Amino acid sequence: LGPAGDTLTVTGGRITGAIVGQSGSHDVVNFSPAASFATNGSIANVDSINVTSATLVLQNPVTGALAVNISPGAAVNMNADIAAGNVNNTGMLSVGTGTPTITGSYLQLRGAAGSGTLGVTVTGPGRSGAGELKVAGVATIQNGASAVSVHVPTGVDTFGLTGATWHVLTANTLVVTGALSAGSDNGGIGFGLTDTGTDLIIAAAPQTPAQIAAAAANDVATIFGSFPDPNPGQAQARAFLAQVLAGMAGNSNISR
Repeated sequence: LGPAGDTLTVTGGRITGAIVGQSGSHDVVNFSPAASFATNGSIANVDSINVTSATLVLQNPVTGALAVNISPGAAVNMNADIAAGNVNNTGMLSVGTGTPTITGSYLQLRGAAGSGTLGVTVTGPGRSGAGELKVAGVATIQNGASAVSVHVPTGVDTFGLTGATWHVLTANTLVVTGALSAGSDNGGIGFGLTDTGTDLIIAAAPQTPAQIAAAAANDVATIFGSFPDPNPGQAQARAFLAQVLAGMAGNSNISR
Protein backbone atom coordinates (compact mmCIF):
# COMPACT_ATOMS: atom_id res chain seq x y z
CA LEU A 1 0.00 0.00 0.00
CA GLY A 2 1.20 3.49 -0.81
CA PRO A 3 1.98 6.61 1.26
CA ALA A 4 -1.23 8.43 0.34
CA GLY A 5 -3.56 6.49 2.62
CA ASP A 6 -4.76 3.55 0.54
CA THR A 7 -7.78 1.40 1.37
CA LEU A 8 -7.89 -2.30 0.51
CA THR A 9 -11.26 -4.05 0.85
CA VAL A 10 -11.23 -7.84 0.76
CA THR A 11 -14.57 -9.46 -0.10
CA GLY A 12 -13.32 -12.93 -1.06
CA GLY A 13 -10.79 -14.71 -3.21
CA ARG A 14 -7.25 -15.32 -2.01
CA ILE A 15 -4.22 -13.18 -1.25
CA THR A 16 -0.90 -14.98 -1.56
CA GLY A 17 1.76 -13.22 0.46
CA ALA A 18 1.92 -10.31 2.87
CA ILE A 19 -0.10 -7.10 3.03
CA VAL A 20 2.32 -4.25 3.72
CA GLY A 21 1.38 -0.64 4.42
CA GLN A 22 3.37 2.42 5.42
CA SER A 23 3.12 3.43 9.06
CA GLY A 24 1.37 6.74 9.65
CA SER A 25 -0.05 6.96 6.14
CA HIS A 26 -3.60 6.07 7.28
CA ASP A 27 -3.68 2.87 5.24
CA VAL A 28 -6.81 0.78 5.86
CA VAL A 29 -7.61 -2.88 5.20
CA ASN A 30 -11.26 -3.95 5.40
CA PHE A 31 -12.08 -7.64 5.58
CA SER A 32 -15.71 -7.87 4.42
CA PRO A 33 -16.10 -11.37 3.00
CA ALA A 34 -19.37 -13.19 2.45
CA ALA A 35 -17.83 -16.33 3.94
CA SER A 36 -14.76 -17.29 5.93
CA PHE A 37 -11.49 -15.79 4.66
CA ALA A 38 -8.02 -16.96 5.71
CA THR A 39 -4.85 -14.93 5.49
CA ASN A 40 -1.87 -16.38 3.66
CA GLY A 41 0.77 -13.90 4.77
CA SER A 42 1.53 -11.36 7.45
CA ILE A 43 -0.06 -7.89 7.74
CA ALA A 44 2.43 -5.15 8.53
CA ASN A 45 2.28 -1.37 9.08
CA VAL A 46 -1.42 -1.00 8.22
CA ASP A 47 -2.88 1.65 10.49
CA SER A 48 -6.47 0.30 10.64
CA ILE A 49 -7.63 -3.27 10.10
CA ASN A 50 -11.41 -3.71 10.14
CA VAL A 51 -13.26 -7.04 10.18
CA THR A 52 -16.84 -6.20 9.26
CA SER A 53 -18.49 -9.51 8.32
CA ALA A 54 -18.19 -13.31 8.40
CA THR A 55 -14.97 -14.79 9.86
CA LEU A 56 -11.35 -13.77 9.36
CA VAL A 57 -9.03 -16.71 10.01
CA LEU A 58 -5.82 -14.98 11.04
CA GLN A 59 -3.10 -17.47 10.18
CA ASN A 60 -0.23 -14.96 10.17
CA PRO A 61 0.96 -12.22 12.53
CA VAL A 62 -0.15 -8.59 12.49
CA THR A 63 2.53 -6.00 13.29
CA GLY A 64 2.64 -2.22 13.36
CA ALA A 65 -1.12 -1.61 13.42
CA LEU A 66 -2.77 1.23 15.27
CA ALA A 67 -6.12 -0.54 15.62
CA VAL A 68 -7.79 -3.84 14.81
CA ASN A 69 -11.59 -3.53 14.93
CA ILE A 70 -14.07 -6.43 14.99
CA SER A 71 -17.62 -5.39 14.14
CA PRO A 72 -20.84 -6.87 15.60
CA GLY A 73 -21.66 -10.10 13.79
CA ALA A 74 -18.07 -10.55 12.61
CA ALA A 75 -15.45 -12.92 14.02
CA VAL A 76 -11.70 -13.40 14.09
CA ASN A 77 -10.13 -16.80 14.64
CA MET A 78 -6.83 -15.66 16.14
CA ASN A 79 -4.24 -18.26 15.21
CA ALA A 80 -1.36 -15.76 15.24
CA ASP A 81 -0.15 -12.83 17.35
CA ILE A 82 -1.33 -9.24 16.92
CA ALA A 83 0.84 -6.19 17.64
CA ALA A 84 -1.48 -3.19 17.62
CA GLY A 85 -2.22 -0.15 19.75
CA ASN A 86 -5.75 -1.42 20.37
CA VAL A 87 -7.77 -4.48 19.47
CA ASN A 88 -11.44 -3.45 19.73
CA ASN A 89 -13.90 -6.32 19.80
CA THR A 90 -17.67 -5.92 19.46
CA GLY A 91 -17.99 -9.27 17.69
CA MET A 92 -16.20 -12.53 18.43
CA LEU A 93 -12.48 -13.05 19.00
CA SER A 94 -11.75 -16.75 19.21
CA VAL A 95 -8.46 -18.31 20.25
CA GLY A 96 -9.63 -21.94 20.08
CA THR A 97 -7.07 -24.05 21.95
CA GLY A 98 -4.20 -21.68 21.14
CA THR A 99 -2.32 -19.12 23.25
CA PRO A 100 -1.86 -16.08 20.99
CA THR A 101 -0.65 -12.70 22.25
CA ILE A 102 -1.91 -9.15 21.75
CA THR A 103 0.93 -6.69 22.15
CA GLY A 104 -1.09 -3.60 23.04
CA SER A 105 -4.49 -3.15 24.64
CA TYR A 106 -7.59 -5.31 24.24
CA LEU A 107 -11.06 -3.78 24.56
CA GLN A 108 -14.09 -6.07 24.60
CA LEU A 109 -16.70 -3.44 23.99
CA ARG A 110 -20.41 -3.07 24.59
CA GLY A 111 -22.19 -1.35 21.70
CA ALA A 112 -25.72 -0.61 20.53
CA ALA A 113 -25.54 -3.47 18.03
CA GLY A 114 -24.00 -6.01 20.37
CA SER A 115 -21.19 -6.82 22.79
CA GLY A 116 -17.84 -8.46 22.22
CA THR A 117 -17.16 -12.04 23.22
CA LEU A 118 -13.99 -14.07 23.74
CA GLY A 119 -14.24 -17.59 22.35
CA VAL A 120 -12.19 -20.48 23.75
CA THR A 121 -12.20 -24.25 23.30
CA VAL A 122 -11.91 -26.66 26.23
CA THR A 123 -10.60 -30.15 25.49
CA GLY A 124 -9.58 -31.38 28.95
CA PRO A 125 -8.62 -30.45 32.52
CA GLY A 126 -5.44 -28.55 33.28
CA ARG A 127 -4.27 -25.19 32.00
CA SER A 128 -3.19 -26.68 28.66
CA GLY A 129 -6.71 -28.02 28.16
CA ALA A 130 -8.12 -24.68 26.96
CA GLY A 131 -7.15 -21.70 24.86
CA GLU A 132 -5.73 -18.57 26.47
CA LEU A 133 -5.53 -15.02 25.15
CA LYS A 134 -2.46 -13.19 26.41
CA VAL A 135 -2.54 -9.37 26.52
CA ALA A 136 0.69 -7.48 27.11
CA GLY A 137 -1.16 -4.27 28.01
CA VAL A 138 -4.54 -3.48 29.55
CA ALA A 139 -7.55 -5.71 28.85
CA THR A 140 -10.98 -4.13 29.34
CA ILE A 141 -14.23 -6.12 29.46
CA GLN A 142 -17.09 -3.62 29.27
CA ASN A 143 -19.91 -6.16 29.44
CA GLY A 144 -19.26 -9.06 31.79
CA ALA A 145 -22.45 -10.93 30.78
CA SER A 146 -21.54 -13.76 28.39
CA ALA A 147 -18.04 -12.33 28.17
CA VAL A 148 -16.66 -15.76 27.29
CA SER A 149 -18.14 -18.37 24.94
CA VAL A 150 -16.85 -21.87 25.65
CA HIS A 151 -16.80 -24.55 22.97
CA VAL A 152 -16.54 -28.12 24.24
CA PRO A 153 -16.28 -30.65 21.38
CA THR A 154 -18.75 -33.51 21.58
CA GLY A 155 -15.95 -36.07 21.92
CA VAL A 156 -14.81 -34.58 25.25
CA ASP A 157 -15.87 -36.44 28.41
CA THR A 158 -17.43 -33.62 30.41
CA PHE A 159 -17.52 -35.74 33.57
CA GLY A 160 -13.74 -35.32 33.71
CA LEU A 161 -14.00 -31.51 33.57
CA THR A 162 -16.10 -30.87 36.68
CA GLY A 163 -14.24 -28.66 39.16
CA ALA A 164 -11.41 -27.81 36.75
CA THR A 165 -10.39 -24.20 36.06
CA TRP A 166 -8.69 -22.49 33.12
CA HIS A 167 -7.11 -19.05 32.71
CA VAL A 168 -8.64 -17.97 29.40
CA LEU A 169 -7.28 -14.40 29.41
CA THR A 170 -4.16 -13.08 31.09
CA ALA A 171 -3.22 -9.39 31.00
CA ASN A 172 -0.91 -6.92 32.65
CA THR A 173 -4.08 -5.25 33.99
CA LEU A 174 -7.68 -6.41 33.64
CA VAL A 175 -10.64 -4.03 34.02
CA VAL A 176 -14.13 -5.55 34.16
CA THR A 177 -17.51 -3.79 34.11
CA GLY A 178 -20.61 -5.71 35.20
CA ALA A 179 -21.20 -9.21 36.51
CA LEU A 180 -19.26 -11.90 34.70
CA SER A 181 -20.79 -14.97 33.07
CA ALA A 182 -19.76 -17.54 30.47
CA GLY A 183 -21.78 -19.52 27.97
CA SER A 184 -21.30 -23.13 26.85
CA ASP A 185 -22.30 -24.86 23.62
CA ASN A 186 -22.26 -28.29 25.28
CA GLY A 187 -25.41 -29.40 27.09
CA GLY A 188 -23.38 -31.60 29.44
CA ILE A 189 -21.44 -28.84 31.21
CA GLY A 190 -21.67 -25.21 32.33
CA PHE A 191 -19.03 -22.73 33.41
CA GLY A 192 -18.61 -19.95 35.92
CA LEU A 193 -16.41 -16.92 35.23
CA THR A 194 -14.33 -14.84 37.65
CA ASP A 195 -11.45 -12.36 37.43
CA THR A 196 -8.37 -11.66 39.54
CA GLY A 197 -7.50 -8.17 38.32
CA THR A 198 -5.14 -9.68 35.75
CA ASP A 199 -6.82 -12.92 34.62
CA LEU A 200 -10.20 -14.18 33.46
CA ILE A 201 -10.79 -17.67 34.82
CA ILE A 202 -13.51 -20.11 33.84
CA ALA A 203 -14.47 -22.98 36.15
CA ALA A 204 -16.49 -26.04 35.22
CA ALA A 205 -19.62 -25.95 37.37
CA PRO A 206 -21.17 -28.97 39.15
CA GLN A 207 -23.40 -30.77 36.69
CA THR A 208 -27.16 -30.67 37.08
CA PRO A 209 -29.19 -33.86 36.56
CA ALA A 210 -30.08 -32.68 33.05
CA GLN A 211 -26.42 -32.05 32.27
CA ILE A 212 -25.45 -35.46 33.66
CA ALA A 213 -28.02 -37.05 31.37
CA ALA A 214 -26.72 -35.09 28.38
CA ALA A 215 -23.11 -35.96 29.24
CA ALA A 216 -23.97 -39.65 29.63
CA ALA A 217 -25.78 -39.68 26.29
CA ASN A 218 -22.76 -38.00 24.68
CA ASP A 219 -20.39 -40.59 26.15
CA VAL A 220 -22.57 -43.44 24.92
CA ALA A 221 -22.73 -41.87 21.46
CA THR A 222 -18.95 -41.42 21.44
CA ILE A 223 -18.32 -45.03 22.46
CA PHE A 224 -20.73 -46.51 19.94
CA GLY A 225 -19.61 -44.06 17.28
CA SER A 226 -16.15 -45.65 17.40
CA PHE A 227 -17.57 -48.97 16.17
CA PRO A 228 -17.63 -49.52 12.40
CA ASP A 229 -20.91 -50.14 10.60
CA PRO A 230 -23.38 -49.92 13.50
CA ASN A 231 -26.09 -52.56 13.33
CA PRO A 232 -29.62 -52.49 14.78
CA GLY A 233 -28.45 -54.35 17.89
CA GLN A 234 -25.88 -51.68 18.65
CA ALA A 235 -28.46 -48.94 18.07
CA GLN A 236 -30.87 -50.62 20.51
CA ALA A 237 -28.13 -51.01 23.12
CA ARG A 238 -27.13 -47.40 22.70
CA ALA A 239 -30.71 -46.18 23.19
CA PHE A 240 -31.18 -48.45 26.21
CA LEU A 241 -27.99 -47.23 27.92
CA ALA A 242 -28.94 -43.60 27.30
CA GLN A 243 -32.37 -44.19 28.89
CA VAL A 244 -30.85 -45.96 31.91
CA LEU A 245 -28.29 -43.22 32.50
CA ALA A 246 -30.90 -40.50 32.08
CA GLY A 247 -33.10 -42.24 34.64
CA MET A 248 -30.22 -42.51 37.08
CA ALA A 249 -29.47 -38.80 36.63
CA GLY A 250 -33.04 -37.96 37.57
CA ASN A 251 -32.85 -39.95 40.83
CA SER A 252 -31.35 -37.81 43.61
CA ASN A 253 -30.61 -40.93 45.65
CA ILE A 254 -28.20 -42.29 43.05
CA SER A 255 -24.79 -40.66 42.86
CA ARG A 256 -23.14 -40.04 39.54
